[in-house]
Amino acid sequence: IFAGSDVGTFWRDGGTGTGSAVEGLTRSTSIWYNAVTTDNGGTQIIFEEGASSGQSIYLYNDKIYGVVSKSGNAEFGEAATTANEWHHVVLVWTDDATSYLYHDGAPVATFTGKDHNKHSNAGALGKSQGQASSHTGSNLGAGHSFDGIIDEFRVSDTKLSSGFIANTYQIEKDPTNFVRDGIHLSESISFTDAADGERGASFAVSLTGEDGESVSFADTISKSTTKLLSESVSFDDDADGERFYSTTTVSLTGDNGESISFTDTISKSTTKLLSESVSFTDSSSKSITISLSETLSLSDVAPVTLVAKDAEHLAGPQYVETFTIDSSTYAIVTQPDEDRVTIYDVSNPTNIVVTDTETDGNNNFSALEGATAVDTFTLTGTYAGTYAIITADQDSGVQIIDVSNPSAIVAKDKEFDPDNGFTKIYSPSRSAEIFTVASNSTATY
Repeated sequence: IFAGSDVGTFWRDGGTGTGSAVEGLTRSTSIWYNAVTTDNGGTQIIFEEGASSGQSIYLYNDKIYGVVSKSGNAEFGEAATTANEWHHVVLVWTDDATSYLYHDGAPVATFTGKDHNKHSNAGALGKSQGQASSHTGSNLGAGHSFDGIIDEFRVSDTKLSSGFIANTYQIEKDPTNFVRDGIHLSESISFTDAADGERGASFAVSLTGEDGESVSFADTISKSTTKLLSESVSFDDDADGERFYSTTTVSLTGDNGESISFTDTISKSTTKLLSESVSFTDSSSKSITISLSETLSLSDVAPVTLVAKDAEHLAGPQYVETFTIDSSTYAIVTQPDEDRVTIYDVSNPTNIVVTDTETDGNNNFSALEGATAVDTFTLTGTYAGTYAIITADQDSGVQIIDVSNPSAIVAKDKEFDPDNGFTKIYSPSRSAEIFTVASNSTATY
């Protein structure tokens, strides 16, 4: 408990003004705390002084609060917190200027600090001795004890910088992590490529002076003509502002960015498959300024060997079309010399099987004489199924076949030139094709 018996002592040094006002002062209050609970249904005061004209740090409803006040008018910052682990809090109170609340080394809130007022009120750690300022503007009464552990309490009459606070947090969180202010490092990093002893490279990085950095690279390459090497080395410098941490990542990017790459080029025999890139730059003179840059990519393709899987002997097969029913694949083949179409199950390419065959003049198949071109299509809705259209050269006609059941194909319709307005299918021997018109997307032609 701080009795506060010397009027104004806590704020007097360094201030100016008369009466109760103390102008131009700054206070930075830091403390570590480990709470049993962060929400006990009330307020847990960690530190307070000055009552309605002072400052307080406390826990309320799972948050840490830093409050400054003058004559009951309060400004504050807040942040979420947790129980049963150590946290670091700093309240930086600047007279009539931007003030800050830091939590675990990072700024979490900014606000305008109230004027400092001289006072004779007692202050305390771990509870309210008499009264304490609140973020609600109303004073908290005596008590409101903190349930937990407090350590490393400090009050400074300076505005601590964000770098200093972050460094303090890191050092006090892990005392073994302490380093001197600034950069005092001298490091060497080596990389060795041990591929059959044919490749070696080493790189050295040193940091000297306050902010000085220098990077040197030494690369030695020795390889046989059969090795293909491609390497890239880069360093990233993310250390900006104040450098206090024991671990520093060095980067050379942006305006000072550098990168080093090594690329080997080798020749190859004709039996090797390589992916190659060739760049061309046009440097010829032109009547106007034109910048040309082209890239040509070449890829080797291995010879393809065709392997016979199965065969069937047919008399004069002309056209073939494949289609899928469920999980099986089929082929429909036209044989104009036989006036015939045949369905094959080719799902197993090593054992193709005849599933059905039909000849002109049988089972209502009357437009297969000289059967040539074929195409398949699938319909949904009323006529859902898979169909084939056959052109018959000698019949001057077309035949529609339902092949939805490849083991029992069915003749559905046929037309001949020049019946029913079909005046352009005389001796149709070249091709058959199915299409859909966008303006009538429900129809197939």
